[in-house]
Amino acid sequence: MMKHFFLSFMMVCLFTGTLLSQVADTVRIGRQNLMQAEKAYNDGISLFNESKLTESMQMFNEAISLRPDFFQAYYNRGVVKAETGDVNGALEDFRIAIDANPEFAMAYFARGKVLMGQGDKQAAISDFTQTLACNERLYFAHYYRGTLYMKKNDFDKAIEDFTAAINIRADFAHAYNDRGSARKQKGELQAAISDYQQAVLLDPGMALAYNNLGSIRLELEQYNQAHDLFTTAINLSQGYKKALNNRAIANMKLGRYDMALEDINSVLDENPENYIALTTRGMIKYRIKDYEGAAKDYTLAIRLNPDYAPAYLNRGIVREMLRDPGGAQLDWEKAANLGIVRASEYLE
Repeated sequence: MMKHFFLSFMMVCLFTGTLLSQVADTVRIGRQNLMQAEKAYNDGISLFNESKLTESMQMFNEAISLRPDFFQAYYNRGVVKAETGDVNGALEDFRIAIDANPEFAMAYFARGKVLMGQGDKQAAISDFTQTLACNERLYFAHYYRGTLYMKKNDFDKAIEDFTAAINIRADFAHAYNDRGSARKQKGELQAAISDYQQAVLLDPGMALAYNNLGSIRLELEQYNQAHDLFTTAINLSQGYKKALNNRAIANMKLGRYDMALEDINSVLDENPENYIALTTRGMIKYRIKDYEGAAKDYTLAIRLNPDYAPAYLNRGIVREMLRDPGGAQLDWEKAANLGIVRASEYLE
């Protein structure tokens, strides 16, 4: 997604003849050098759009050597460096562009995207905020800042940003989808349903939104509707693991245990270390009274992720069925300590 947004905005930095004349008078660089710098710059953009990154870099280097204050060339060279994995080089070029022009909104945005990719959420939020201070109409800066607020569990701020993005661009399907997810986290299920429905209306091929909508139908115990939505998601994105896992749960709730096992086994055949899928298969095995098999799946899930609370909760239930009350109590205590409130109901 990074390249998509950078590529869309490469061309905003092109000079006009009037601007070139004004810059030449200010920095006292010969007009011939300015013209050569502009040509190298424009060639760099064309080469980038052809995915010729090495050649594009060379053109931006040439433009900068001919005109050292060419902050747009620094920005675009930073884009190329980000694409080629030179994170530090990209960050330095964006810094130079920002120092040269503190109102350069896209340079803040580009740096924010790189910082986001590096996991520095707070620094990325700061850059997206600065992007919007320069140009509040840049809907994608609202969107990305919203996704970071989601990761920080600040759902109110996330909803505010996704709403701002939608208000600027009414057909922004991903913003509707993510706002739905923020609303779901707040327990606003009907509002979330509305957002997911709008997302698939705008983008009928968005498998993610169908899966998300199905997850709410599952929570509302509307299992047939959930099953159909997960199936749509799987048909749109073959091998969609989350949707297969969720459809397995829907099938289990509907008593279709063979179909549930078929779905979850297809996930585990591809990735035997998927601890979420192992937990789901444990749930299915519990339903068909294969308690030993369920316990083995939960235990493997816990080995893969010792902090996965649902596996402890469910293994405790199975251990009780296997007449291991001491083990059950230990599992429920662990589940409670990991944040599952209902686990305390099982404790003596």
